Amino acid sequence: MSATGIRFYVEGASTGAKSNAGKSDARKAFHIFLTEIRHVAVNQNLEWHSIKLCGSRQSTYENFCSSLANETEIFHVLLVDAEENAEGNSYESGKIWDYLSKHSGDGWIKPAKAEEHHVYLMVRTMETWIVADRENLKKFYGRDFHENAIPKNSHLENVMKNQLEESLDRATVKTSKGKYSKNKSRDSFFILMTTDPEIVKEACLSCRRLFTELLKVLQTS
Repeated sequence: MSATGIRFYVEGASTGAKSNAGKSDARKAFHIFLTEIRHVAVNQNLEWHSIKLCGSRQSTYENFCSSLANETEIFHVLLVDAEENAEGNSYESGKIWDYLSKHSGDGWIKPAKAEEHHVYLMVRTMETWIVADRENLKKFYGRDFHENAIPKNSHLENVMKNQLEESLDRATVKTSKGKYSKNKSRDSFFILMTTDPEIVKEACLSCRRLFTELLKVLQTS
């Protein structure tokens, strides 16, 4: 890899990252969550560029494509929700672009300069990752957090997006912070900031691929 820096393009419209304050919290959350990748990149003398919260899903893709074509000195990484179950598209065998081209909500064409190691999914949504670290959720919400409402880790990537939010609402409805869905823009990224990536890797193949594949690319650059 001949790049001199690395930049992430992250979907942000549906996760409370619409305001300037929300975008700042989101950038900080991913900056912390991706610490292992950031350290390896810096050790490889790559500049760590500010994470770009691009708004809508389509806008994130378009920003990534434009930058990939025009800023060849930067290694560009696209990180978006899967929205649906992408399990059958085997992350290990490198079919993410194929999934995104066929997904009814996207129909994205793989950019000419893109490879599989440029794109990663948060399956199905960022909530999949924060729910994986149950102890962190318990610490964040404190008393009256109903842990049993949260799906078990062995099935997380099969749980629908709306079901994840419903389970978070049931788990948090009696807490002092209130229902997750009503305070998502306030709480979601603060939770991600303290979520343990190692726990998420164990529970979510999507997260494990993100770290494994990117670290492999960076360490051989």
